[in-house]
Amino acid sequence: MERRRFLFKALFWLGATPLYLKFLFHSKGENLAKALAMGAVAPASAWARHSHLSLREIASRKLHHRGERFFNPFIVGTSALPHAQGRHGSLWRFLYWKLIAKNKFSHLYHREEVRPVTIDWNEIEEKKGLAITFIKHATLLIKDAGRYILIDPVFLGLFPFIRDFTPLFGMSSIPSIDYLLITHGHYDHLDIPSIRSLPNSPHAIAPLGYEGLLHRGGVKEVLSLDWFQYHERGGLRITLLPCYHWTMRNPFKGVNTALWGSFLI
Repeated sequence: MERRRFLFKALFWLGATPLYLKFLFHSKGENLAKALAMGAVAPASAWARHSHLSLREIASRKLHHRGERFFNPFIVGTSALPHAQGRHGSLWRFLYWKLIAKNKFSHLYHREEVRPVTIDWNEIEEKKGLAITFIKHATLLIKDAGRYILIDPVFLGLFPFIRDFTPLFGMSSIPSIDYLLITHGHYDHLDIPSIRSLPNSPHAIAPLGYEGLLHRGGVKEVLSLDWFQYHERGGLRITLLPCYHWTMRNPFKGVNTALWGSFLI
């Protein structure tokens, strides 16, 4: 999403102005600046020496851990991209793209149709075998061997400036969920009101750092995983794998206070 990338870049470069943030927000601003400048986004050159490691080796050595925060070991100039251009050149390219470059697709926007999602739950329940249903944004429902796995549920409108694609079905019609998977903490992937609206309290599986949020959402059973850790039960194995991303819920606490990941089911 372009807006999300813009916010991340803006927060990243705020790390160069810790004194301003300290003056503006006192201790909270200092925490944000410190997280951005020192811990959450580390110098890329310090990680280039790990370019020969596999994903599993990076995870086993916990190179994505930095104290009480987490770090993306795949950012430009690090293990996965050791010879790519550094962050300074990236900033200028970003500013040019965001402020100057012409959007070649803007003339097509008026043709886009808003089509709210409608789902026939009876058809899904009656279907035998594997079924994968796209619901909204990053929200997926997987039915496999009679078990329902819901990923990053967002059923409600998030912000006034984002068009609302709320699905046209009552929450009570959703099948009972066996597993709730959360990939990371951005609000368009981890939405507490949507989790509270589920008809039951599923077994939640998430990266490290989201136990409190999920309990607030009414989830009773939460399993937190690091990269390559897994949950296995009844022939079903769910493994958390690395991915190129970041996360943030509260700008005053800073970025990457919790982990992110992808899932292999």
